[in-house]
Amino acid sequence: MTNNCIAISKKNLIKGTKIDNQSFMKNLPALLFLCVLILTSCKTDTKTSIEESKQFDYRAYLLKDQNAPTIKVTSNFEVNQILKSVHSIFADSLTVSHFNSQYHDIVIASESWDHSLSRRAPIAHGFINTELIITDSLIFFNYKTLKLDQLEAESYDWFIENIEEKRNFYIQILIDVKTNESDIYNALKTFSNGYIKSMERLAQEFFEKPLNQLIVEELEYLKDKRQFTLKFVKFN
Repeated sequence: MTNNCIAISKKNLIKGTKIDNQSFMKNLPALLFLCVLILTSCKTDTKTSIEESKQFDYRAYLLKDQNAPTIKVTSNFEVNQILKSVHSIFADSLTVSHFNSQYHDIVIASESWDHSLSRRAPIAHGFINTELIITDSLIFFNYKTLKLDQLEAESYDWFIENIEEKRNFYIQILIDVKTNESDIYNALKTFSNGYIKSMERLAQEFFEKPLNQLIVEELEYLKDKRQFTLKFVKFN
């Protein structure tokens, strides 16, 4: 843009017309203003593009445990394989280990409960536990048989109904061997959508703002109110 402005010739400002110094000086302020306007517009567009690319992913933040390592899980969420990966990360094998399960681009806070390492069950307070069973045709959740398009609403209702008395929500995920990866992915994504939707309601209740306007401290407050965790259990 700057080179174009500089390249304007006094003798070629108007095609086929010669102009004198007085005419050029008279039009110079307008030309400079035009150059500045174009440069400012380009700068604003660039700034907007950078801001959009750096937009905070509040959904990923709510689903993930920021203080735990991440493990890529197998397609069928096989408990022994997951625990093997957990034990390879943590120097000391613990009855309860905290990590994130990554399935394609979905990353969810998780815990492994390996009772074979201890005779005593881990003590937990203020939690609710249920199963999410995914097959090649149906989904079983909260004692109901569902289709994929029903799962988000059921997930949302489950989180909302239990928020007043529970803080931690543990989901034990079980996958039928016949289920393909796309069905598993869609079920996890849909279930997570219900969780995020319930958090959207909490954001309005506590801060009177949508989730995408909350700062990290406010998101942490909501996570403390309702933490969604996948649970992998191994017994003796």
